[in-house]
Amino acid sequence: MKLDQTRFAHAMNLAFSSCAGTKVQFGSMAKPLHAGLAAKNAIEAAKLAAAGVEGRVNALEGPMGMMQLYGGADAPGWDAAFDVLGGPLAIERQGLTVKRFPCCAATHRALDCVLSLMEAHNFAADDVAHVDVQVRAGHMQNLRYTNPTNEFEARFSMQYCVAVALRHGTVRLFDFTPSAVGRADIRSMFERIVMRKHDIDDGTGEDGLIPSIVTITLNDDRILNARQELPKGDAGNPLNDRERDAKFMDCCQGFLADADITALSRAIQGLDDLPSIRDLTHLLRFEAGADRGERFERRA
Repeated sequence: MKLDQTRFAHAMNLAFSSCAGTKVQFGSMAKPLHAGLAAKNAIEAAKLAAAGVEGRVNALEGPMGMMQLYGGADAPGWDAAFDVLGGPLAIERQGLTVKRFPCCAATHRALDCVLSLMEAHNFAADDVAHVDVQVRAGHMQNLRYTNPTNEFEARFSMQYCVAVALRHGTVRLFDFTPSAVGRADIRSMFERIVMRKHDIDDGTGEDGLIPSIVTITLNDDRILNARQELPKGDAGNPLNDRERDAKFMDCCQGFLADADITALSRAIQGLDDLPSIRDLTHLLRFEAGADRGERFERRA
């Protein structure tokens, strides 16, 4: 919006007054709404600032401001952040991470383990007697729904996501619709899937290479083990072409016309040669609407 320094400062402090989202909303409609509200509030704050609305320009670091509110009286301050300003962006330093599955990232390492074991040992869901999943403590807190009642809770349920992977060999957007969550063949597997906390911790927090560990016991008494530190899609463990194409199609089908999907794929592959980014973004237009996955149900 080309705001000057003063207007930009007011846009930042006004945005702070309408920010935040908490994990208490995991498993509810409000969780995915957080991202939309953040985008809406950012645009609204910029427009208000451009129109002359003002607040305290030290809302981030001032007394009773954001730093004190979230960091407490002994918050370390902004110096460390300022030290890296002007350097390479995080996306350049760390690479781009893609979520392979449309559910809580805390499930992804375990899902990778399940799918790799299925591929290596050629078994199906009905061959499984028991699944033991070990995860870090923080993932236990995130995946709080052992018997999800709707699609919002299902995204934060290890039992549901593992059951879907065993039944269908992947996890898709269609799997998070009201009818999908109620499938008897999926729900019948919940009691065979146990999630528990392991004691592995390298002290580096969420960015550390702390694995998920999966042990699958089959009806013929075979015991299969796998562990995954970096989920598929992480910059250090990128998707292969087949996995990337599957993700792309799962996101596009049901929203974009087939012709637009084909053109979009070509535009992405030739991104460096596009005269304008608008040649790509105009292909992403679709009719907006609120539903609970009916588009995905229709295409399934």
